[in-house]
Amino acid sequence: MKNVAFFGRHILLPSPLGEGLGVRLLFLFLSLASLATAQIQNPNTITNGDTIRHYNCLVDNGNVMFSDVSTDESPFDSWVILYPNNWDGFVTINGSYSLHNISGHVNLPNDYYIDVYLDSTLTHHFNGNTTPSPISTNYDSITIHVHFDSVHRPYENSTLHKVFHLTWNTPGSDSICGLMPIAFYVDWANETSVGVSWLGDAGTWELTCNGQTYTDTTNQCVISGLEANTRYVVTLKRQGLSDCCSSSYTIYTQTLACQGVPDLTDLYSYYSRGYYGPFVNPYSNVGIIDAQSSSIYSRHTVHTDVNETDINTGNHLHTVCPGMQRSVRLGNSLTGAQAEALTYRILVDTTFYSLMLLRYAVLLQDPDHVAKDQPRFKLEIIDSTNHVIDSRCGYADFMSNSQLGWHSYYASATPTLWKDWTTMGFDLSAYHGQKVTLRLTTYDCAQGGHFGYAYFNAEFIHASAESFTCGPFDTNTISAPDGFKYEWFWGDDPTNIISTSRTTTYSYSNRYLFCRLISTEDSSCVVTMHTYGGTRLPHAVIDTLSTVDHGCDGTEVIFINNSYVSAEGNVPLDYNENCEGAIWYFGDGANSTQYNPNHIYHQGGDYTVTLISTLADGLCRDTTTFTLSLPDNVVNDTIPRTVCDSIRWVDGITYSTDTIGPSVLISNPYGCDTLHILDLHIVHAPTTTLPADTFCYSSTYSWRGQTTGRNGYDLQADAHLRLVDKIPNGQFCDSAVVLPLVQLAPDRAVFITESDCNSKRYTLSSTSTLPSFFWDSQPFDSLLIGQQELHEVHVSPQVSTNYVLVTDYDTTTSISCPTTLGISLEPVTFPRAQLHVNPNQLTYQQQQLSAHDLSAHYGHRRWTIVSHFPNLPPDSLPLQDTNSHITYRTSSDIDSLTVMLAVSNGLCRDTATATIPMVRQAIFAPNTFTPDQATNSRFVIVGQGVIEAQLDIYNRLGLHVFSTANLDEGWDGTHNGSPCPQGAYVWHLRYRAIDLPDNWRTATGTVTLIR
Repeated sequence: MKNVAFFGRHILLPSPLGEGLGVRLLFLFLSLASLATAQIQNPNTITNGDTIRHYNCLVDNGNVMFSDVSTDESPFDSWVILYPNNWDGFVTINGSYSLHNISGHVNLPNDYYIDVYLDSTLTHHFNGNTTPSPISTNYDSITIHVHFDSVHRPYENSTLHKVFHLTWNTPGSDSICGLMPIAFYVDWANETSVGVSWLGDAGTWELTCNGQTYTDTTNQCVISGLEANTRYVVTLKRQGLSDCCSSSYTIYTQTLACQGVPDLTDLYSYYSRGYYGPFVNPYSNVGIIDAQSSSIYSRHTVHTDVNETDINTGNHLHTVCPGMQRSVRLGNSLTGAQAEALTYRILVDTTFYSLMLLRYAVLLQDPDHVAKDQPRFKLEIIDSTNHVIDSRCGYADFMSNSQLGWHSYYASATPTLWKDWTTMGFDLSAYHGQKVTLRLTTYDCAQGGHFGYAYFNAEFIHASAESFTCGPFDTNTISAPDGFKYEWFWGDDPTNIISTSRTTTYSYSNRYLFCRLISTEDSSCVVTMHTYGGTRLPHAVIDTLSTVDHGCDGTEVIFINNSYVSAEGNVPLDYNENCEGAIWYFGDGANSTQYNPNHIYHQGGDYTVTLISTLADGLCRDTTTFTLSLPDNVVNDTIPRTVCDSIRWVDGITYSTDTIGPSVLISNPYGCDTLHILDLHIVHAPTTTLPADTFCYSSTYSWRGQTTGRNGYDLQADAHLRLVDKIPNGQFCDSAVVLPLVQLAPDRAVFITESDCNSKRYTLSSTSTLPSFFWDSQPFDSLLIGQQELHEVHVSPQVSTNYVLVTDYDTTTSISCPTTLGISLEPVTFPRAQLHVNPNQLTYQQQQLSAHDLSAHYGHRRWTIVSHFPNLPPDSLPLQDTNSHITYRTSSDIDSLTVMLAVSNGLCRDTATATIPMVRQAIFAPNTFTPDQATNSRFVIVGQGVIEAQLDIYNRLGLHVFSTANLDEGWDGTHNGSPCPQGAYVWHLRYRAIDLPDNWRTATGTVTLIR
């Protein structure tokens, strides 16, 4: 295991392969997955090991799933030619096998394993350095399956399987292509060149890219003369073979490095590049996916609302770092095992900056998968050889883990771990003049159900601390950037820490004051800022880096602010401190507060440029001027043109024949006139149309690095396709080769499912009219036996089962397009509805109830409340609330309330009900009262639903002491105006209630009078 450190935290990662082997295995996987389809006239007739099928197979619970060449529909399908007829590792002409020394031919490390399947049965298993015994017998097919030990994966989150599948049925067929490359690698790349290599037998190879053809016998080549930040298609074949035997690969040149101060929020700059792909390879596609920051589908986008918050943190995290104006969001909250990256290539120039302050925030869901499958965020600063330049302070790798100590937010069962804005400081001064790359990568989880994304931006600044005072002073206050821990010290006494605050105040001194900015993640990651402790005055100096001619749009001038801080006069301080602010006046009415601005002058002439350099937020200023002379931006476009086929000219007319004479004078708003004179020579390119080819609806068609077609192709809208390839012929125009294509229609067979809860079974029906079809399942359902060729079958899965209907395309041609339709069915289970309500009766005082769902084996629930009224029909109310616990308040005029709960699992349904009565009359009498106290001084009986009553009170001797027909009056404990003694008294109540208004009832009890 390798212990990888990042900002004071550690992650254990599987030990990688050796650097060279690991990189080559990664490129091997990418190259094999993108091999082009060679044109083979009869792919079902393959003899003597001439042609080998390769694809990435699926792995289900450790079982390799593969199929025959004629039926496999994997999206990674391709034809490759691996070895010639004379290789002793394949077959003889009579169909018997003689398999020898596989490892020596496929160049596998000893840690890899090879399985040999004969007629789809595993017969041999051995590792890479084993020489197996010969296999000499007759079989219909042989499959060689190469797989990697779990520790030796080409990269961390995937197990790579490669399958080479050989089949044939007609002895004696001619060889098709012969030798082909096994794998293709991109070894290195810069702005104008790419180094590539490949595996394959000795011989002369022919590689074509960008109109240039290279021949090589060493299995490696340098492709030069390319444009920066550009995609190229490379074709590779053995010399002397036809073009249909070539394999195609995609390569990219590096981006140009940023000159000046980088802007990480400019996603379309010449020095940035976006990538996107699946979890296993975030860099498989190049491009920006940006539907603006408001869209959840954006994978690279910019946020500018400083008040915006992220809903997946409970709106606690700001999407723009406080104090900044913009941020980049990398990734999104969608799932699907996506990953994406952004790179920024930077030419470090301490003229503009020496420190990078990278601020980032991260959101990773925590599904508690194994570590390698968790959502992830990586941050790397790498050199021109793609190595991390500082594995502690220029690198971070966060895998979602509850031990990270981040904030947690629960919007669902899966928590979102989020890291608030964090600042990483990195000193770039040691890399002046070098090209470095900042790369940031985000990953969803590998299993596809959970997201990971991040926000970031950066400041590129000088190492001078910001001062609050300038010029002569007694005390001065300076400040360091936010987001660190701080240690201030004088340069002659670095061990004496005078302050640990972001801002500190000091007395005048002719020494240098330094501040260590210490990472809050890893205390060993430190950058240092400084300031002179004495008099500090700005001195303004202007320079220009370069000019860029934009034709009629003007001339762009890149200004360099070489201003510096001095103690007095014009002498820079020892550490060449830069001024803190700048105000530019460009002499054409425009101005800027950027430290090193670019400005476009739309007209030529002399301009007086003024620079005001400032300190302490403009408290001290120094001004200088600079005279800039620019030529007039007049363009004459009179160059003869030679074009292929036709040109649409500036006058809006398309010319397709030789033409001389038309002219157009165009002026822009800045007085720049351009005279366009057309002197045109047309060259027509030859075009060759090949015989039309066909392919199945369920696949794509690849030819010379191009792919067309799609699954479920809309044949009515676009039944005929074509591919065009331009071939350099040494002239101005390339010749064109056109391949017409027809994508064959699929069988429109469909099937439906019906579930029967009582018999616990499904009915599958097919509307196919084709003569050949059958049903199958994985795992196999024994109920299909005897039903596999019926239009309607009945099944009863005992476990989760995938049922498929397989049909053949009914055509008079020799091409077969199989159709496979499938559905996954779960076992039929009964839901059990159960609920609990509280209270068990309702009263005038208690008109609210609560109900709890105690059901099992279901996925959906629905609540319904039914109110029962006297002499009226019941009132049914379906509730929108789908929670497991509900509350409901009713009115007092009902007889009862029924709560109904219906649950279902998508197949079957069950209900549970509970009826709660409304008690509409009740008598409530206290057992004590205290006439001499301020409270509870009267004996009052409360009669709920009572419409008439008579209350009488008797002492223990039977003497009648009180009587009233008004229950609210109550007894005050006296008899004839005199207080009654303490003791027990009997009360008797005669009353009529609203539920039975014609009947008199009685109630008797005792009450204790306390004095």
